[in-house]
Amino acid sequence: MVNDNFSLNLKMIRKQRLLTQQSVAEKLHVSRKTISSLGKQVGIYQILKN
Repeated sequence: MVNDNFSLNLKMIRKQRLLTQQSVAEKLHVSRKTISSLGKQVGIYQILKN
């Protein structure tokens, strides 16, 4: 599934670059909760819908 790959890639890249969820959220202008949800493989469409 596309969302699974996105979630796993986001988490892997964030950890490789030693970034916190908060720092990624600030760079993307979203909440830390959004990044956390993406890392837990919550449906991206559900997140964007909210």
